[in-house]
Amino acid sequence: MNFGVYQALTKSRPFRMIRNMDNEINEWLEHEYSAFERQFFSHCRVWRLPVHVLKGTDLYRLFETFSRTFPDHPSDVNTVFYLIEPTKPDSVIQYLSLWCSHFEHSGLEDLRNLVSFLDDANHLLSRSPDSAGVSLLDSQREWVVLTI
Repeated sequence: MNFGVYQALTKSRPFRMIRNMDNEINEWLEHEYSAFERQFFSHCRVWRLPVHVLKGTDLYRLFETFSRTFPDHPSDVNTVFYLIEPTKPDSVIQYLSLWCSHFEHSGLEDLRNLVSFLDDANHLLSRSPDSAGVSLLDSQREWVVLTI
């Protein structure tokens, strides 16, 4: 594209282009989040906490640790926390799950790092010494679901 055409396009509609792109991304993310929630949390009450809205909180710092530990793909767009409350009347336990929808770390060293991260997260967020775990590690879909 020549520079004159580029200037004409960007002067006339830059914000509309960005707004449309943001809407498309948000629609895609909502579709991804909703499909995941239907698959894994249909039997629970669930509150979705996208990482980008958690800046300045302990959960965001936990995400930053997660991102430093696994630097290739977790981002504040493809990583979501969920607060989960089972709908069973006798259950008083709430869970916190972390879902990363682009996670390519499944080797032995990655698993060691995952255990270390879960141990740190467990100390930060739970009173129970053994409440953290891996709910799903799917190297085909590149997903990880951690529960604390």
